[in-house]
Amino acid sequence: LEASPPEVLPDIVIGFCGGLWRAEIERLEWREIYFESGLIEVTAQKAKTARRRFVTMQPNLREWLLPVRIHAGNVTPGENFRLAFDAVREAAEVM
Repeated sequence: LEASPPEVLPDIVIGFCGGLWRAEIERLEWREIYFESGLIEVTAQKAKTARRRFVTMQPNLREWLLPVRIHAGNVTPGENFRLAFDAVREAAEVM
């Protein structure tokens, strides 16, 4: 995680520590991450199961997200996300 570029770090951490599906993360917006209550809202429109749910952020997830947090927009940085995410995953597999 420490070697991950800041623009893909939220996606990786939410997937690893939050348990969200990749497609859910790609649809997630920063306004749906509630740092004060420690919850991530996955709306029915964005959930794999088409049911709204809240995911509790574990302390390690919150600590990784705070330094890269922004208050609006998508968590996923756009079109280059998959390429960057795959590059980080491949680098981790080599280690």
